[in-house]
Amino acid sequence: MSVRIKNILKGITALQKYVIKILIPCIFIILAGCAGRQPVRIPPDDVSEPESPSPLIRDEGETSYPPEPEEPVRRPTPRDQASLNLMDKAMVFLDENRPDESIRTLEKAVTISPGRGENYYYLAEAWLMKGNYSQAKEYNSLAAIYLKDDARWMDRVEEQKIRIEEE
Repeated sequence: MSVRIKNILKGITALQKYVIKILIPCIFIILAGCAGRQPVRIPPDDVSEPESPSPLIRDEGETSYPPEPEEPVRRPTPRDQASLNLMDKAMVFLDENRPDESIRTLEKAVTISPGRGENYYYLAEAWLMKGNYSQAKEYNSLAAIYLKDDARWMDRVEEQKIRIEEE
């Protein structure tokens, strides 16, 4: 092979290394930064935006207010995700009638994310399974504090409280 071809091949190899080590990670960083952002909407030149939108919507002679905006979906933080993963694992232990493993796993989940009321609910379930009603009652109370704004969970917490008090 000629020296010129060897130099061209070396240049290509160096370029490949540069692309692999530098450009590809940069592209992923840029894409990760753009993830979750809404695209910018640019109106066409021939259409003008209304200057002051009316708070009322008129539809065939009827007047109604616009629908309430939905709350944005909140992505779980890494701590929340770790806590959820541990909670899922603990639920498997409960299903397998292994309350001790469930308690250890849920205590880790509470340490990671102490504001997740579901963890306290399942801790109460595990202690109830073990027959320790005072511990179950304590965790049920904590679940009620953290889940007070969620009607579906509060139904479950109240049902659990009744089961604890019956024992």
